[in-house]
Amino acid sequence: MSISAFFKSKKTVTRMCQGPLGLYMEAYANLLVSEGHCCQSGARNIRVAADYSLWLANNQQRATDVNEDSIVEYETFRQNIVIRS
Repeated sequence: MSISAFFKSKKTVTRMCQGPLGLYMEAYANLLVSEGHCCQSGARNIRVAADYSLWLANNQQRATDVNEDSIVEYETFRQNIVIRS
């Protein structure tokens, strides 16, 4: 199984694998499948991870920079987007 278990479009699959965490998305998708996530749940989780990966890239951070502080900062960023919408 792979990301294509959750997304059918090659363009979407490619987009989900961008940023510093892109190398890990396939393994993450496999984990979600093994945990029994449905298509909607798995796709949502992958989208959030992919968005976080792009946020890391936009902030010139690498996968090795992932830590609790960067996750809290990302969550704050996401909440500000929702508030402004």
